[in-house]
Amino acid sequence: MKRWFVIAAVLCIGLIGGTAHAGNGTPINTGSANTLTLAVFGDWPYGDAVFKAAPLLIGSINADPKVRLVIHVGDIHSGSQPCTGAGLVPTPPTALPGYNDLIFGFFEQFKDPFVYTPGDNEWTDCHKAKQGKSGAPLNELAAVRALFFRARTTMACRGARPSRTRPRGCKKWPACSVWCWPRSFPNGCVSCTSTV
Repeated sequence: MKRWFVIAAVLCIGLIGGTAHAGNGTPINTGSANTLTLAVFGDWPYGDAVFKAAPLLIGSINADPKVRLVIHVGDIHSGSQPCTGAGLVPTPPTALPGYNDLIFGFFEQFKDPFVYTPGDNEWTDCHKAKQGKSGAPLNELAAVRALFFRARTTMACRGARPSRTRPRGCKKWPACSVWCWPRSFPNGCVSCTSTV
């Protein structure tokens, strides 16, 4: 599994190509004819203050005319925040059943194409005491898949009407996909995979 992730990461970096940008938006390779500006973040939104300020980040990214693709690299809540309690009866008293739906609503507000890859806090850590033993990991993963990866145009690749295929050896993993935006990017196609 780790090997597929490393291969996917290398492919993403190589295929996105173009230029890398410094934190201030200045291209590192100023001679490139095809710059690509990405908004990449993860570990968001953590805590009440950041959750309440989420519209500021969304608005900032939406207002930037250079951004062409938004990527969330995982962890939609902290490792000490409760999980949703998906599929557990009764729902654990520490669980936050509607939390993923709130995050989905935030993600829907981004105007640019959006790619989301789940992190470990969304599912693998949910049985731990620091998350209030608020979920069963495989139930939580199933809930993330059902909400964020239910169709070709969900959060996995929302906003660009991409073609979506499953790489060989990845058929059983709903989030393991390749997305291609043939008309959206200067080099023709951007492919990324997720192995969750």
